[in-house]
Amino acid sequence: AIMDHLRSSMDRDSVFVRDMTMPAYAWGNEWFPILAPNTTMNPNSGAIGPGLPMANGAAVASGKKTVVIHGDGGVMVHIGELSTAAQYDIPIVLIVFTDGGYGVLRGIQAQRFEDRNVGVNLATPNFALLARGMGVQGEQVKGIDEFKAAFTKAMSTPGPYVIDVDLRTLEPMQGFGKRMGFGKKPALLVIDFINAFNDPEEFGGGNIQEAIDNTAELLDVARHLDIPICFTSHVYAEDGSENGIFNLKSP
Repeated sequence: AIMDHLRSSMDRDSVFVRDMTMPAYAWGNEWFPILAPNTTMNPNSGAIGPGLPMANGAAVASGKKTVVIHGDGGVMVHIGELSTAAQYDIPIVLIVFTDGGYGVLRGIQAQRFEDRNVGVNLATPNFALLARGMGVQGEQVKGIDEFKAAFTKAMSTPGPYVIDVDLRTLEPMQGFGKRMGFGKKPALLVIDFINAFNDPEEFGGGNIQEAIDNTAELLDVARHLDIPICFTSHVYAEDGSENGIFNLKSP
């Protein structure tokens, strides 16, 4: 319902930025249709936090209202960039999904250590009040109806706007980790590497070992849950055209 409302409320060429957060994995990556080129961004490093500064840059570059979704843990990494948005009146809508902790780590710990969590809970602030302290309009919401009303207001408000969503009030996502299972086990985990014959850096390829290192934790979880893994590679020709996808390994 949230992704449907975002898509229907945004122009087809509005920019949608996703930080590395469970709502992005579970909702944004799956249920938000991308309707035009160069309208979606997310960090490829696997690190949490860069969503907010990326949204600032995307909004300035495109001149359009830019929406970014964040977790409460990730947004605290670069929360100072909200003051930059206030200073330059950058047209972003920052949506923070708050569940009081690191959702990804909760889930990993719950699966591997029989629902026991250690060091993953956070004393996160009221992000609406924090925003107002920086001169940015913001509000806290609970449930779908409050979110829809807040987002409609945010899209019509000039400059930056913050919506702090209590994730624990949304069904079926009652938090993460020991408060929520992963649901059905995936039938197959596909990890896709990009390989470029011409300019590896331009296409994000050229260092397969680094990519493997960045996905090591994900692989460990997949093996722990006994999920089959398939490695694939996008191969590009010298002119940048995509030649095909090749199966590299299916252990």
